[in-house]
Amino acid sequence: MSVEIEGIDDFIAKLDNAIKKIPKKSNEFVKKSAENLIEYTKDLTPVDTGNLKNNWQRTRPYMGSIKVYNNTEYAAHMEYGHRVKNRRGEWVKDENGKIKFVKGAYMLHQGVEELRDNFEEDAKIIMDGIFK
Repeated sequence: MSVEIEGIDDFIAKLDNAIKKIPKKSNEFVKKSAENLIEYTKDLTPVDTGNLKNNWQRTRPYMGSIKVYNNTEYAAHMEYGHRVKNRRGEWVKDENGKIKFVKGAYMLHQGVEELRDNFEEDAKIIMDGIFK
C-alpha cells in the first residue's frame, strides 16, 4: 500500500527557493531598518556642534544582524544622562547639596520604540516576498 501526494515536488521547490532567498532578504531588511533608525535618531539628537548628530553609523549587515552606534566620546552621556563637574573636576551641587544630574535625551531608545511597529510591518512584507 502506498500513498501519493500531489504537488509535493512544487512545495519542496518553493521551500528550497525561499531558503536561498532568506540570507539576502534578511540582510536587506536589517540594513533598511538601520537606515530608518539612524534617520529618525538624528532628528531626535540634540545639536550644539553637530558632531553627535553626524556620527550615527551602522555596521554592515551580516547573517540578518546589524548594529547602530555612535562613536562620539560623549554619546552615552547624552543618551543616558550624566552628573555635572566644574572646571576643577569637582562635582557641582544644587541648592540642596545634591550633585547635579543632566537627564539623558534617550534619542536612540526613542527611535527604536517609535519604529518598532514599522519594523514588524516591514518584516511581514519581507517574509511574504520570500515565499512568493
